[in-house]
Amino acid sequence: MSTRPSSRQARTRQREQHILETARTLVAAEGFLALKMTEVAQAASVSVGTLYTHFKSKEDLIMALATQTWRGRLAGFEAIFAVDTLSWAERLVAAVFVDFLFSVDHPELFAAEQLAVPPSVWEGASERRTQEMRILHHRIMDAIAQAAHQAIESGEFEPWADHEQQARAIDRGIWTLMIGSSAIWSAVSNLEDEAVAPTVEIPETLRSLCQALFCGYGWRSPDAPGDVCRLATYCLQHGRFEPLPSASLKTAEKTA
Repeated sequence: MSTRPSSRQARTRQREQHILETARTLVAAEGFLALKMTEVAQAASVSVGTLYTHFKSKEDLIMALATQTWRGRLAGFEAIFAVDTLSWAERLVAAVFVDFLFSVDHPELFAAEQLAVPPSVWEGASERRTQEMRILHHRIMDAIAQAAHQAIESGEFEPWADHEQQARAIDRGIWTLMIGSSAIWSAVSNLEDEAVAPTVEIPETLRSLCQALFCGYGWRSPDAPGDVCRLATYCLQHGRFEPLPSASLKTAEKTA
């Protein structure tokens, strides 16, 4: 029996993706506070009723956009972890920078991720969306922990007695650093002159914190500052993985 989706299912998925891209465009142009379901429907050229068949509430739409964020995060991790010209420890450091650049490149998705944190949003979203978020969360944590295991087993970290505990600790540290650095960048960017586009770089503060984090977990780099600097440069040149459908951010700039 064929498991391929029917043409009707394919059209439904395509329409849902179109609505999400439209919502991202509106958010990039106007922000979440100005986002209205009626405006999303109008911009996506669908009826309000059709919109609500895909997203039962604004909270559901926010959760769907946050899910896109985590899909993008996961894709970025999987891409950098597959770069076999870097050691496993180097891939872990680079993962922090790749994720930071993803947040910089997609501020509207990072904002959705932050808005999806309160319990009220989870309560207002559908079970399908919240379950997708939980699954993606575990996949991201597992991907980082597995990379940490590889680095530990390869002798790139001073090993703890419990390798599993060490890998999970590295995972939690990386996760905290990524979310915190992206939040700070977002806050600073909002305070800067909107007429001047901020220069995209790996902030020195993030480099220093990344070095301290990994050295604290026993990274055996003979030149941690130099390696962190080199990896930051590498990610600025090669770390712009684009796992998302083409976000209509240029369109948003034209309509803003």
